Amino acid sequence: MLFQADHLPCDMGRMFPPGSHESKLTFRLTVPVIARVLHLRETGLLILYGIAGIALLYLVLSASQKITGSRRTALFICLAIACAWPGETSFHELYGGVYDGIALCFVLLAFSTESALLAGTWVFLGGWTEERALIASAFLVLFWFSSGYRGWTRPLALLVAWAGYIVVRFILAQSLSLSVATGNVGLQVLQTHFAVIPIGVWTGLGGAWIIVVWGLVTLFRRGAYWIAAGFCGLLGVTIAAAFLVIDVTRTMAYCLPAVFVALSVLMRSESTRQLEKLAKISAVASVLAPTFFVLGNTVLYLYPLPLDITRWVWHSP
Repeated sequence: MLFQADHLPCDMGRMFPPGSHESKLTFRLTVPVIARVLHLRETGLLILYGIAGIALLYLVLSASQKITGSRRTALFICLAIACAWPGETSFHELYGGVYDGIALCFVLLAFSTESALLAGTWVFLGGWTEERALIASAFLVLFWFSSGYRGWTRPLALLVAWAGYIVVRFILAQSLSLSVATGNVGLQVLQTHFAVIPIGVWTGLGGAWIIVVWGLVTLFRRGAYWIAAGFCGLLGVTIAAAFLVIDVTRTMAYCLPAVFVALSVLMRSESTRQLEKLAKISAVASVLAPTFFVLGNTVLYLYPLPLDITRWVWHSP
């Protein structure tokens, strides 16, 4: 990442081995540009990651309270995400070049604003931080319509952001002869993932899947089949994308916006008490379950919060 910041613009696909993570950073420019402008090195970048992690949890808390009107429900939702990979990524992926926490912040900023211009701007920046953010931003359309929005200004702004990203990327690629790294991507990768598909899906949201699944069931019960089909389709696209690349859990984390779609759906049919109960169950599941990270056919284990606290106390001087 420091190499990229020092050599912008740089074709990382030619500078690093094919299939490596570093070779895919060519068009993930937001963080390297910030690092170059602010003269951030190792310590500064670690601080930036930490700020992004705290900001992400704040945005989850804020958006959940705004949707549900309940501070307790928002707290439980935030706890569920904090103990799943989307909330942990900024505090674990510290070797550089993994910008998921920052990209997810941009996506959540788009969810938190009512301005079409700002929403489009955040999505555009998210795409230049990590391409997966563009997939996650599609949940915005479902969120707006499930929340009762009936205009076309916001979806149009989203389309402009996507189109702008594609056009600018094409121009950069052609004018600077930048390559697109495709190693460890495709059907050949999928073959190694069959045994880990269930746990790979779980790693995306942890206990917060309870909210998402309940929201999807509610859509079918209400007869909102078009929104339900769109919801299933976007979840399916994200899950499929996750198993077509080597780092499954990183891609699954971009299902995070689905939680807010589900909350906006449940607000129309569930009581505040019932919604709080679902959020509490989700939080307990995330806190007690270990966090797994699926990389290829390898499953890495992170201690669940209660066990981690025990380890901290046991090893403290």
